[in-house]
Amino acid sequence: MPESFAARPPYPSCGEDSSLELDPVGPPSTLRLCFLDANEAAKPGELTSHEASTSSDAASSYVYRTNRDRSVDVFVSSDGRRAGRPWQAFHCAGLAPDKRQVFQLVGCGDPVDID
Repeated sequence: MPESFAARPPYPSCGEDSSLELDPVGPPSTLRLCFLDANEAAKPGELTSHEASTSSDAASSYVYRTNRDRSVDVFVSSDGRRAGRPWQAFHCAGLAPDKRQVFQLVGCGDPVDID
């Protein structure tokens, strides 16, 4: 686990969500709604999300962190990725509501590897 992730300041947790992995067309996840609500209220919040992918190299675990300015920091764990791949992080301007996934990231920079 990278130091920059381990040393992050604590934020209120919305929990660990696997709704997109288990039932990508099911009802909206209350955990994802919690995160969207925190973002819309300009309050800090954190959500861990396990998401399915058809690519063997795709990340499967994300940690989303919404900040007081409504921006979002995303950590992508090495879980579910090819062995030896580093964690990654990127920053987004914010979120947009989404009918299927509850929210979509908007205005994101490119992921960078973190140690």
